[in-house]
Amino acid sequence: RLIFLHWYHHITVLLYSWYSYKDQVAGGGWFMTMNYTVHAFMYTYYAARAAGLRVPRPLAMIITATQILQMVMGLAVVCLVYHWMHEVRCPSNLDNITWGSIMYFSYLVLFA
Repeated sequence: RLIFLHWYHHITVLLYSWYSYKDQVAGGGWFMTMNYTVHAFMYTYYAARAAGLRVPRPLAMIITATQILQMVMGLAVVCLVYHWMHEVRCPSNLDNITWGSIMYFSYLVLFA
């Protein structure tokens, strides 16, 4: 059964990714790499559970901690892009930085 957090995360990532790609802004590679890495572990865990395998609780806690770390790192990347936008003419815009900050902060609140 999918929960609100799952739907919220995937819908907002889809919208933010489209918006970022449309404007060709910086930071996307970092966001994708973090997201793909965390999701690889997370969906492996889900598959194991769905197959009836018992997964040690510490592993589930590590995956959750990794998701929270992803949100913190997402905010850090947004801050770096903001800095680079002003210092080295990195391609971005304030709207994208604002939406990225709101998105990652909301994930941090919901995940933590």
